[in-house]
Amino acid sequence: MCRLDIWDPLSVRAQVLKTAIETSVMLLRIDDIVSGTKKSQKGDGQPQAVSE
Repeated sequence: MCRLDIWDPLSVRAQVLKTAIETSVMLLRIDDIVSGTKKSQKGDGQPQAVSE
């Protein structure tokens, strides 16, 4: 980055990392919810509410 004369403060890098982690956690939660509803529909045909 120094060769390109691009300087970003540590707070920007920390925020980017934090946002990336939050996004990946959110996607994993959504995946768990979707896979949970698919499993419950296979069982008795009645979808069940998925609680966190």
